[in-house]
Amino acid sequence: MTIFVRRNAWLALAVALVLGASGQASAQQRGGGGGGRGAAPPMTPLVYRQGIMQQLQQNLGALTAVRNGTTGAPTHVVSRAVIIQQLSSMLPESFPANSGGEGSRSLPAIWSSPAEFTARVRAMRIAAAGLVEAARSGDAEAIGTAQTAVQQACAGCHMQFRGPAS
Repeated sequence: MTIFVRRNAWLALAVALVLGASGQASAQQRGGGGGGRGAAPPMTPLVYRQGIMQQLQQNLGALTAVRNGTTGAPTHVVSRAVIIQQLSSMLPESFPANSGGEGSRSLPAIWSSPAEFTARVRAMRIAAAGLVEAARSGDAEAIGTAQTAVQQACAGCHMQFRGPAS
């Protein structure tokens, strides 16, 4: 009896793995990332950009939680800072022409005032690099100051180039 139960348990596990893998592969082929959350929206420049912005917000929030000791480990500070820096490095190419429109809070000034927008993005990238440097130093005060600089860079750009929520 025990052999029968073990054999069926292994068979059930194998079937579950095969079905789970095929479902994830199908989702990836449709353009989604799998994970069982249903069909992902088509990957347009707007959806791509919004994903970057959401990840920036999530990682800044997670960094705050790690710094406050709410979750994670102190070693995660550097990882979160690096992720924020990597995401900020994607910003310059995340606003191609004609990628505003319905569902976007991006103001036309992004494309009509490219020098000003580029300066705001550069400020974000510099602040994010400073955050990584502070995180690697382990100096809690420097990390807090650097995170504030990143958040101020975000806010400065949003005040000038992002419209209100609808």
